[in-house]
Amino acid sequence: EEAAATKIQALERGRQAREKTKPKSTASPGKEKKETDEDKAATKIQALHRGNAARKRVAREKKAETPPQTQTEENKAATKIQAVHRGNTARKKADQLKAAPKKQLDEDKAATKIQSLHRGNNARKQVAQQKESQRPTNKKTEEDKA
Repeated sequence: EEAAATKIQALERGRQAREKTKPKSTASPGKEKKETDEDKAATKIQALHRGNAARKRVAREKKAETPPQTQTEENKAATKIQAVHRGNTARKKADQLKAAPKKQLDEDKAATKIQSLHRGNNARKQVAQQKESQRPTNKKTEEDKA
C-alpha cells in the first residue's frame, strides 16, 4: 500500500509542476487557436515573399551574366599541354605493357639456362662418380694379373 501511495503522490507532484510551468493565458481557448492560425498565416505569407524575392534575385543575376567567351590563348595552351602530357603518359604505359611479356620471356630464358647448367653439372658429377667407382675394380683386376 505504501508503494501505491508513493506512486500516486509522485504523479500528482508531476501534474502540479507541469501546471506551474504552463504559460498562463487570460484569453479563452478559442482565441488562442485563432492567434495560432494567424501566426501560421503570417509565417506562410513571409515564406511566399522570401521565395518571390529569391526568384527575382536569381533572374537578375542570370540577366547580368555575360555569355561564355571563347577560349583564351592561355586556356588553349593549357589544354594543348594537358593533351600532350596525357598522350605521353598513355604511350609510356603502353610500352611498359608491351615490355612486360618480353621481360617475362627473358626471365624465363635465364631460368631455363640456369637449370640446364645445373643439370649439366650434376650429370658430369654423376659420371665422374661412376668412373671413380669403376676404377678400384679395374686396379684389383690388374693386381690379380700381376
